[in-house]
Amino acid sequence: MVADVEPFQPGRLTGPVKVFAKLVESWNLSDDDASVFLGFEPADKNLVRSILEGRTTLRGRDAKDRITSLYVIWSILTTMFGDAVTATRWMSERQRALGDKSPITLLKEGSMENLLRVKHLVEFIAGHVS
Repeated sequence: MVADVEPFQPGRLTGPVKVFAKLVESWNLSDDDASVFLGFEPADKNLVRSILEGRTTLRGRDAKDRITSLYVIWSILTTMFGDAVTATRWMSERQRALGDKSPITLLKEGSMENLLRVKHLVEFIAGHVS
């Protein structure tokens, strides 16, 4: 039996897209940066803007997995620091454990490896992993 699939409704944002839109705002990301964070090229910024505005649906496991990891980072940091401003400031500070680069700099490079490095560091600092 095939489950019914709800048709795309323009203007409706799904949970992952809402989460990502909040991150884009909190971290003050450009459209180019937002594209790279989702695993797209900067040239795809119009597609990403369309997704964030609900005119196009988010497709692809990679982009959704990236949003999940970004949410984990954001959630742990805002809980650990108590507010989004301090968490965002930490994202811009150089970290010795990241080769003296800031987490946001690594994320802007766009690789899944860097995303997972930042996520692992945040989880480690928060005591979620050993």
